[in-house]
Amino acid sequence: MEKDIKNINKIFLEGDENIVIQDIENSTITINKNNPEELKAFFGSFGDKIMNLEDIISGNKKEFAQLKAILIEQYSKIKKAVMVVGTGAFNLPKNVYKSSVQIGKLLAEMNFELFVGGWEGVDYVVAEEFSKIINKTDFKLSDKLTQIVYRGKEPVFKGGQITYVEQGVMEWVEGLKTAKALILIGGQGGTYETFLYAKQEKVAVLPIAFPGGDAERIFNEISTDIDNYKYLKDCKNDFLKLENESFIDGLKNILNKIFQ
Repeated sequence: MEKDIKNINKIFLEGDENIVIQDIENSTITINKNNPEELKAFFGSFGDKIMNLEDIISGNKKEFAQLKAILIEQYSKIKKAVMVVGTGAFNLPKNVYKSSVQIGKLLAEMNFELFVGGWEGVDYVVAEEFSKIINKTDFKLSDKLTQIVYRGKEPVFKGGQITYVEQGVMEWVEGLKTAKALILIGGQGGTYETFLYAKQEKVAVLPIAFPGGDAERIFNEISTDIDNYKYLKDCKNDFLKLENESFIDGLKNILNKIFQ
């Protein structure tokens, strides 16, 4: 499934089971929409382009609408979940704020499901930027964003699905049950604690060291023992990029490796 999206001529349904992708040379890829492995490969290659396919391919508009509905339904069954934690303060340092904006946009553009804690600061900014992208698509925000808060508290960002837990450890652990990667931005104590739980749950930890705080501490800790973090086996150089201002490309490459 190495076709360039720009060279696609047509995507159409064949019977009730198959999605057929045809390139400009009329060679085809056939995907069974009920086969999880085939769908995973499809979304890995084309998932972030689904909403733009109508501008690229030719074919019947009615059929395309039906196809897109099927793709969205099937995509919701294949979870690509990431949790983000970080500094919980209304007035964020400039570099923490900027990093949060970049990451919120990136995760939405890469079609991830996002888990945050519902606090002010990093949680709010990431959720807000993530929602701006999702709201331009056909996905419901509640299918893509989950905010985990303790009972009696309401999330600062208004939107997405709300999961209530007991105050304390479950505020960190609940999202780690689903997320395959944890991104850390800044942090003032609680972020480091989340890192410790993530290690126990075998979740890939990606600290953005550029803003400093707990994330920088965690980055330094992982860097000194990087060979023992299996998810970084093929992307050590990309991991080292997480300590500078141009971290976003390194982060994207690592996420692609983890979720391939």
